Amino acid sequence: MKRFTISLCTILLVLSFAGMANAFGLSSMTSVATGEDSKPKADIKGLSSEQATLKSRLVSALVHMLGAQEKVLIATGDKDAAGAVSNQIGVLKAGNVQDEEIDKSVALTEDNDEAISKKESSMDDLDQSSKKKIAEALPPYASGVVDMTKLSKDFTVWLDGAQSAVSEASPTSLLSIKKDLSFGMNMAPRIPPLTSQTVSTTHKLIAFCKSNKLETSGAEDAMGDL
Repeated sequence: MKRFTISLCTILLVLSFAGMANAFGLSSMTSVATGEDSKPKADIKGLSSEQATLKSRLVSALVHMLGAQEKVLIATGDKDAAGAVSNQIGVLKAGNVQDEEIDKSVALTEDNDEAISKKESSMDDLDQSSKKKIAEALPPYASGVVDMTKLSKDFTVWLDGAQSAVSEASPTSLLSIKKDLSFGMNMAPRIPPLTSQTVSTTHKLIAFCKSNKLETSGAEDAMGDL
């Protein structure tokens, strides 16, 4: 009984000391007294929620970008590539898109954009009808680029938070946190180079259409200072 009374008094004393420390703003002393870590814990739930939002926005941006690329590929006579793009757009629009399908869509967007950029030098050989189809694809192409630019900035900010969460994680929670945030951490580094690539191609397409006296104002307005 005496030992129990001593233990109870010790606990009450520690809690009282912690309360006094809090009252005087001595948070570090509170942490020592109670055994708590004074460093603010990362908001894993918040990061997971933001990751889901970024993923949804990325899917939407990919649908717009792939749709514009499909129009350009049709205009340049690349029907097989256009068919592959159409199929992938269908997957993205079906909902509940798996991570591997998003990864595949990003890779397809990268490949398409590179191919379209290379085709630009030979587009003068196209007939007028095909050239007009390219001009029609410009506004959605530019809109997709704008979406990607915004995503690039937001993914970068999110990645900083995710990397901090991983670096501060305890050994017991590290694997779980990495798994929860794996999509964003793998995808975030890929968006900025894809954005730069598509911005460059869009400017090439705008220059081509202007040289052929085709409408470009919608795309130029969308691009702004990009």
